[in-house]
Amino acid sequence: MSSSIQVYTFPDTVKYFITNKNMLDEIAQDTHTTLTPNNRKRDPYIQIKGKFEDCHKARIIIQDIEKDNYRRAYLDKEV
Repeated sequence: MSSSIQVYTFPDTVKYFITNKNMLDEIAQDTHTTLTPNNRKRDPYIQIKGKFEDCHKARIIIQDIEKDNYRRAYLDKEV
């Protein structure tokens, strides 16, 4: 069953994946999906196409990377 989902992330996350294109390619290769970043001014997202389970595996990986980047940028700073 083919599926297509959009993962709406923070603008910083989409910029991170655009600058680190090889990371997005590795996720796509590992999960057997097609990942397309869309860096719109409002509501940027990453489109994931592939089999249903593979799409959700890629979504989980992207969201974990986003959470880790957010934690490093904002929460782990010493006051």
